[in-house]
Amino acid sequence: MIKEIHIKNFKSILDLRIKTDKQFNIIIGENNIGKTTIFEAIHLWKICYEANIQKRNKKLFYSNPKNINFADNEYLRVFEDKDLFNAENYKENQDIFIKICLDFKGNDYNLGFKISKVKGLDNAYLQVEYIDKSQFMAFSNAVYPESFNLTNVILICESRPIANIVAKEPYMYKAQILDKLRRGKGYEVLRNKIIKSDQEDFAKHMSDIMGKDYTFSEVDKDNKTYIRLMVNGTNILSQGSGFLQIAEIFSSLEYSAESDLSVLLIDEPDSHIHISLQRKLIDELRGISKSQVFIITHNEKFINYIPDEEILYIDARRKQSGIIEHLQNGYKNLILKGLSGTIERIDELRNAKTIILCEGETDVKFIRKSMDRYSTLNNIEIPNIYIEQLHGIDTLYDKLLSYSRAYDDLIQDDVRWIVLRDSDCLPLDMQSKSTKKCLKYITGDSKEILYQNGYGVESIFVTEINKLCSLLIKYYNIP
Repeated sequence: MIKEIHIKNFKSILDLRIKTDKQFNIIIGENNIGKTTIFEAIHLWKICYEANIQKRNKKLFYSNPKNINFADNEYLRVFEDKDLFNAENYKENQDIFIKICLDFKGNDYNLGFKISKVKGLDNAYLQVEYIDKSQFMAFSNAVYPESFNLTNVILICESRPIANIVAKEPYMYKAQILDKLRRGKGYEVLRNKIIKSDQEDFAKHMSDIMGKDYTFSEVDKDNKTYIRLMVNGTNILSQGSGFLQIAEIFSSLEYSAESDLSVLLIDEPDSHIHISLQRKLIDELRGISKSQVFIITHNEKFINYIPDEEILYIDARRKQSGIIEHLQNGYKNLILKGLSGTIERIDELRNAKTIILCEGETDVKFIRKSMDRYSTLNNIEIPNIYIEQLHGIDTLYDKLLSYSRAYDDLIQDDVRWIVLRDSDCLPLDMQSKSTKKCLKYITGDSKEILYQNGYGVESIFVTEINKLCSLLIKYYNIP
């Protein structure tokens, strides 16, 4: 499987290494940060890889690398060949480097290409060189004699947000279907893939996700010009975009089963697939251990379903650092909430003597008003206190770890941590055990877990009558 992707001087990416998981990789980040560019780089690498497999002896690479036609890269979002290169370096005529580290049979092979624009001739072809020719030779030796075809060793196919299923789809041979898959156009041969796959297995995948049974049948089989495929008696063109995208994914996987290395790129399944179906999709894909999956998404609910160690988060800072790795445990909630916040909030953190973490928005408002009133009544200045809302207690321990790690470089060494918890969801006899566990997830030295009596911070003044009386007497100056 792919262990690492190294991209240099390609479109918006200057120099970036992406370390990957052997099965699931969920790519998240703001718009225009380069998520889809990673997919395009993988495709460009695959075009170079296949172009340099000998035509007469497919178990070997060419000794001298072959160039590729610019027109063969039609899946890339570019108008002309110079758009492929990073804008900052283009005037210096820098080259593109795309290297993929493959784990094949327990050994690593760094297969990289240097890609250059032809001088004086636009949009004709791109010059290709091996970064390390010996790695390609070693890889071909490892593949042979188990396989006689380097082309079939690795299959990379992509499912895009909208399955642009064509109105008329001609019958194709297997080689033609695989060619469409390799060029990122699997949606153009969706019917071919379905009728030539294990339909029972394919239908089971669809049923497990969609929650209903499906029967696929051809009409006019004798007409070998175009395929007419029916789904439960209705033309496949009538199916929804979510159904078509899921069908596109699993019909492609049927073909990837014949490859030693199968990589599936799924771009924004949240565009047309409901969140409940997205979860079922992930569960179904997890059952196919042979394929490595990369998914781009913007859906918070979908991300919440994914463990931290499968998420690749890209932002400007990480991109500039030159390396993207999976999140450490506890960081996901931090990223989803966008804790970087405003400059003013960061300054609050730097100057804070105490950090208070509350469960709900009402708690935060009440504490702020209480502090203001306390300061006014007692004519004292309250030390700098930073208050943050935890948004409930779901995945509480991960949240505590997220905040304490995120703030570690900003806060003072002697800052005091206070976690204020409601008592409505936690029996009194469980508070001691929960307190000990919470304290373990806060990295600071000075920390305390406090529980409100009753339901909400307001109820402290109702359940503790002495405090309520004291407050009223003081506020109204009652003798």
